[in-house]
Amino acid sequence: MKKTAVWHFTAMKDSIYNLVDENVIDVRFWMNRKPEELNKNEFQMNHFQNSHCLLSFYEKAYKNYTQKVPFNSEVYLKLYSNIDIFMSIFTRHQEKFETLGYYWHLDQFNILYNFFYGMLTKESIDLVLFGTIPHIGPEIVLYLLAKELNIRTILIAPNLQTQKQLFYLENIEQFGDFDHIPIQNAYETIKIENKFEKDLYYMKNIKEYNYTFWNLLKELKQEHKRIDRAFKDFLKKAPKLNKVREYKKTLKRISKKPDFNKKYVYFPLHLQPEMTTTPLGGIYKDQALAIERLSELIPSDWIIYVKENPKQKEFMRQCSFWQRLNILENVQVVPIETNTYDLIKNSQFVATITGTVGWEAITGGKPVLIFGNAWYKNFPGVFSYDKVKDVKQIITCKINHQELEYKYSEMFSKLVDAMLGDTAIRELNPNLNRKENSRNISNFLKTII
Repeated sequence: MKKTAVWHFTAMKDSIYNLVDENVIDVRFWMNRKPEELNKNEFQMNHFQNSHCLLSFYEKAYKNYTQKVPFNSEVYLKLYSNIDIFMSIFTRHQEKFETLGYYWHLDQFNILYNFFYGMLTKESIDLVLFGTIPHIGPEIVLYLLAKELNIRTILIAPNLQTQKQLFYLENIEQFGDFDHIPIQNAYETIKIENKFEKDLYYMKNIKEYNYTFWNLLKELKQEHKRIDRAFKDFLKKAPKLNKVREYKKTLKRISKKPDFNKKYVYFPLHLQPEMTTTPLGGIYKDQALAIERLSELIPSDWIIYVKENPKQKEFMRQCSFWQRLNILENVQVVPIETNTYDLIKNSQFVATITGTVGWEAITGGKPVLIFGNAWYKNFPGVFSYDKVKDVKQIITCKINHQELEYKYSEMFSKLVDAMLGDTAIRELNPNLNRKENSRNISNFLKTII
């Protein structure tokens, strides 16, 4: 029976209880449960959204695990060399809270390191189960520590296309690889329409983003009953008004209508912060870096059309981001209302970090260049940037649609029919039988633990 640490699984906790009841795992630690359900080995972290949460958590955690655990300088230095990964993931919290500096993040990193190292060591953990791919902040430290200590990790991930199936991986870089997964369902050929257009539920009814003084007042009214606290919060949030105004103004100023007669590569920007870029994009979580590399790859008479994500806000789109693109002579930002399928259709090929646009492209016969670990990375017509030496490799590619259907069907034969998160269940299948769903997950986990 594996001594196990569990991260998340809040929406499917019965799947963990099933594994405990069947003596598959011995849960020694469970993080990120609901407060009313906690016991001595379970901690509610709330992602350290403010300093009070951080300190109150650490006081409790220190007594349980960190005290009297010898410091291991070799392990610490290995983890410290990855602090950029932690900080890049953790910055997503700065969208809602005050801008926090390097040393604040360093404190958080060290608190997490001390706690997780103590817990893994003291409890002699054999296995760490993640109910998601680490992408919020704290759990990335747990993941990296487990890897450094040679503790097995199992990450459960949803089918990003439908959110109604799941699969597992043992490291983040494995995302998009399915060879290691045993077949779960009888193979059946799934037909794919040979076209770019897709009906994406998460891209419907998108309203133009705006944040005004009245939006801010409404927020404060909802969040605070005391005037003094509302005023204090107002002083922290007021600068956002200028940032939003500057973001919208800059985007409008630099955008120009595309010329479809030119040879171009279409690069639609990802919504950030999201798991699809951090951590699945690796160093190309910095999308400007990917565009800079792409600008060096294409012929001198080509151009890159960059289109902003319609759901994006000003966060992670500071002026310097646009300056980096503006300095590239073969890069042009197109208006956000430009039809994405027209841009795909008329392009030489599409480029993305891991985005759905790549799937849209290959299903319509257009090749895609990816910079990260996309779920479709091993499908026909998909090229990884680090393996491409010449753009001719991409533009001469002819996608065999039958082969694409085969690879897609093969992937589906390895997926389990189950759902992971509360949000996906609420939006896509509110009548889901949660008990049966948890049983499907626990049966799946039993086959791989």
